[in-house]
Amino acid sequence: MSQHPHAWRAALAAEAAGAQDRFWAMHDHLLAREHDLSDEDLRRHARALGLDLAAYDRDIREPALAERVRSDALSGLHSGVLGTPTFFVNGRRLEGGFGADELITAIRAAGDRR
Repeated sequence: MSQHPHAWRAALAAEAAGAQDRFWAMHDHLLAREHDLSDEDLRRHARALGLDLAAYDRDIREPALAERVRSDALSGLHSGVLGTPTFFVNGRRLEGGFGADELITAIRAAGDRR
């Protein structure tokens, strides 16, 4: 699996934003700027989202936050996540395309198996 070189720091930044109830805002902001993820960029993004920068700086260095990111990454690997996006329907990892038609078909098929 190939990982973005800044994936770890970006995940930490999203979690640090989450400590200020801004996880999804940071998530969306980072996805739209996947080439601007240096430490300086991440702090600039935090500022753009109106985060308390002193709290962000403290939280991004928090060992418990890093452990949460590590635990989530390991959980994904153990579940068969090899990249993003990865979708699961009723606990089964989807293979192949991830367009709306493929997802709808998988969801309908899962319902038929009940």
